[in-house]
Amino acid sequence: MFVHALLLVLGSRKGQAQPVPPIDPKLAAMYFQELQWASDQEGGKLWGVPLAGPIMFVELGSRAIAANQADGEGKLTLRDGVWVGKLPLEMFPANTAVDWAKKRWTMVVWNWLDSEYAERTRLLAHECFHRIQDDLGLPPGRERNAHLNHYEGRLWLRFEWRALESALTSDGKARDQAVRDALLFRAVRRLLVPGSAKQEDRMEMHEGLAEYTGLMLRGTASHETRMYLADEIHGRDAKGGSSLPTSFYYTTGPAYGLLLDAYKILWRKGLTPSNSLSDVLAVKTAFKVGGDVMREAQGRTRIYDGRTLVDQEHGIEKERVRRFTDVKKRFVDGPILTIHDLSLNFSYDPNDVFPVDEFGNFYNHLGLSGDWGYVDATKGARLSADFQTAYLAVSPGASADAGEGWTLHLNPDWKLVPGARKGDWAIEKG
Repeated sequence: MFVHALLLVLGSRKGQAQPVPPIDPKLAAMYFQELQWASDQEGGKLWGVPLAGPIMFVELGSRAIAANQADGEGKLTLRDGVWVGKLPLEMFPANTAVDWAKKRWTMVVWNWLDSEYAERTRLLAHECFHRIQDDLGLPPGRERNAHLNHYEGRLWLRFEWRALESALTSDGKARDQAVRDALLFRAVRRLLVPGSAKQEDRMEMHEGLAEYTGLMLRGTASHETRMYLADEIHGRDAKGGSSLPTSFYYTTGPAYGLLLDAYKILWRKGLTPSNSLSDVLAVKTAFKVGGDVMREAQGRTRIYDGRTLVDQEHGIEKERVRRFTDVKKRFVDGPILTIHDLSLNFSYDPNDVFPVDEFGNFYNHLGLSGDWGYVDATKGARLSADFQTAYLAVSPGASADAGEGWTLHLNPDWKLVPGARKGDWAIEKG
C-alpha cells in the first residue's frame, strides 16, 4: 500500500515550524554506508561481483530522491553528503532496478525501509541483486503462474510450504524426510498442472534468487537465517497465503537455496534462467518420483494437518470465484480504456495481484507509463497476460480520460479515440 506523509518539526531558532526534508540525509547516508559494508564483507562470494552500486531512496509523498552517487545527466545535487533531486512524474516509486539519467539504479521506497538493520539490509540486498542480474545472465522473468490462484495449485503449494518449514528447522533424518515431502508435494502439483514447472522455476530464478541474496546479507548465522525464513513461511501459510502466483517465489526460491547450502552443495555457478533449484536438490538428495505419486503424497499430508488445509482451501476457492466474477464484470465486460504499449512500464505490489485467468492479472494499485504518458490507477486496473496492454474501468457517460482512482496524463501527439465496443476508449498517436 502506498503511504503519503508530510513531516514537520517545531522549534526552529525563530520559533517557527520548519519543514523536515522528506528523506533524512544523515540517515540515508548511514544506510548507504551499512549496505556498502555488507557488500564489502560479502566480497562477491555469492555471484562473483559486488552487490553495492548506484542506489536511490525515493519518498512516496514528495517523490524526493536521496542517492549515494551522482547521476549521469546532472539532475541530482550534492547536499549533506547525499545526492538529492526529485523523481519525474512519469516514473513510479518502487522497489526495483531502473535505468535513469544514464545509470542503472537500485531504487528503494524510503517509506518502506525497516528501522531494524537485518530487515533493512535484506531488502536492500534483494533489490541490489535485481540491478546486477542481467550481467549475471539471469534476466527478469514474467511468468504468471496463474495456476497457483486455483484450488489444486494453492493446496499443493501450501503443503510444500509446510514441508519446507519443517526442513528449514530440522537436521539429520528429519530434514531429509521433510525435503522429500516438499519435493513430493511439488511433483504432484506439477503433474496436475502441465507446464507449471517451467513457470515456477523461471520466477524462482528471478525473485527467488533475489530474496536468497537478501537473506544471505542480513547478517545472521546460517541456522538463524533458516529459522527466519521458516517463520516467514509459517506466517504466510497461517494467513492462507495471498497473491500466490506473484509472491510464492519469495519463500520457495530462497528455501531451496538455503537447503542446498545446508547440504553443502555447490550450486550457484553457471546458473541459467532455465535452471531449477528444486531439481538440483532432488538430484543431490537422490529423490525420485515413482509409483503412485498422488497416493504417496496424500498419505504424507496427514503429517501436515491435511484435512484442515483441504477444508480451508475449499472456502478460499469459493471466494476466488466470487472475486473473479466481480473483476470480470468491471474490467473485462464493462466499458474500458485500453492502453496498448509493447514497452509498457508498470509498478505494483506483488503481494496484491489477482490473476483473472485468460484475461491477465488484476491489480488493486497499478502505476503505468510509456511514450504516451502515464497514469496511476489507485483503485484497480488489469494487465493482459502478455503484460503489453492495460485496461482501466470507465464509468458510463463520464469523461474518457479519468475514472475512479485514476486520471490519464497524455503526452503531446497522443489522443483518446473510441474503442472497439460502444463506451470503450483507446489511445493512439496523432
